[in-house]
Amino acid sequence: MSKIILDQLVASAPPTAIDVEAIMRRERRRRGRHVLGTTGLAVLVSLAVGAAVLVPNAWRPQGGASPVAASPTSHASPSGTQSVFLGAEPTEPRDAAVVRLTEAMREAVRAQAPEMRMSPHFGTTRAPFAAELIVEPKFAGTKFEIPGYYIAGAADIEVGRVTGSVRMSVGRRLPSDRLECPTDPPAHYECVTWTAPTGEQVSEIAYVGTSDREGKGLGWQHYSVAVYRPDGQSVSITVQRGGKGFTMSKPLPEPPLNRRQLVAIVMNPALTLYP
Repeated sequence: MSKIILDQLVASAPPTAIDVEAIMRRERRRRGRHVLGTTGLAVLVSLAVGAAVLVPNAWRPQGGASPVAASPTSHASPSGTQSVFLGAEPTEPRDAAVVRLTEAMREAVRAQAPEMRMSPHFGTTRAPFAAELIVEPKFAGTKFEIPGYYIAGAADIEVGRVTGSVRMSVGRRLPSDRLECPTDPPAHYECVTWTAPTGEQVSEIAYVGTSDREGKGLGWQHYSVAVYRPDGQSVSITVQRGGKGFTMSKPLPEPPLNRRQLVAIVMNPALTLYP
């Protein structure tokens, strides 16, 4: 199991009181021999999430959703052989996909927050949501290693007077990938999974990271949403906002995008490897 995807999505977050490595160890013990059960983006959802706590229905789009996950369909690759990943091999050149998805990410967020202002992600000089190709093998370092990649972009945003950071990714998944909430989570995590009427599997997560560096009592409120589409693609988004003087008895301010907006963003059809 790997936390590379988790690191990518919350790369700008300061040290957190949540022991992710401990969560990973507990998940390994729980899963035993099923080493191929959760990979890639599913690791983010399975590890950096809370208990299977059902959060308010306001998280979900109107119209409801089935609690039973739909089974995606595998497709043959252009060569006629069966792809290891679900779905066909994308035919668009990867450098062209990076350019296209840069604008698609900006527009998907702007559609939910038209008044949004964007700036380079903290600690970088890249343009807002300037996408990049991340080459990352599945099961790296094992005999099961499989070449893989995803396309990600990040930005700091301001909506009204509320600021925060956003990171998004688009990729493909394996038949073994699942969106799951762990059975033994830390405190201050909430997680729910559901299936949309059109077949998308969705995971919604809220969690709090804290740090008491230099006695300042810093905290970060995170919302994450991931979707597994029937065509084998995975799309994720994480938004976070930090605050000072934080204690567990004092709620953190909300991030600049709410959970319903995040669901709408990952459902945007322009966020795809198959234009």
